[in-house]
Amino acid sequence: MSAAPVLVILAGGASSRLGESKALVDLAGTNPMCRLFAAAASVCDDDPILVAGPDFDALKSAAPTGLEVLENPNWSTGRTSSLQAALRSRPQRDFLVAPVDVPLVPKEVFELLVGEWRATNSPPSGWLAPAVRVEGELRTGHPVVIGRELAARLEKFAPDTPLRELRSHAEPMWRVETESHSILDDLDTPLDLKTFRARLGDLS
Repeated sequence: MSAAPVLVILAGGASSRLGESKALVDLAGTNPMCRLFAAAASVCDDDPILVAGPDFDALKSAAPTGLEVLENPNWSTGRTSSLQAALRSRPQRDFLVAPVDVPLVPKEVFELLVGEWRATNSPPSGWLAPAVRVEGELRTGHPVVIGRELAARLEKFAPDTPLRELRSHAEPMWRVETESHSILDDLDTPLDLKTFRARLGDLS
């Protein structure tokens, strides 16, 4: 059996609209960085990373034991540069990519994705995403799994290349259906944060 995908938490943005680091905001006594790390712990190996940008020092100080924080000097160019930083640190590995913008993904979604990935023999150029039905339409969300050979193509990309360019090389590219609408979350503004906190309060 191939190694489990490496958890890559993307936290390289400036969080300018939110006004504070997305990875470190309080969500029911924890934060998005720790929530995602804990949710994926049962299915990933012991080599997880978080890729940080301008909040590198704060994230490194706050990171839970076992989560390595990498600095992306090209963070302002977008997510492709953050994945390139992950590739330099963990070459020839499948990635389970979880943006901090989508902080409420439960462990069941991570388990579903990794189970599906392994059931299809971990395709080296594959791209797997979760999807949920909204008013009858299947909508794709996060996190995603990216095969090792597909990820390796990032070496030839300019840091500001849109990530959809990598997706266009995927073979296969497919989705697995979940009932969790958390895969569609987008933590971007103070209102989003207020909404997420209200949802967590309803669940407590």
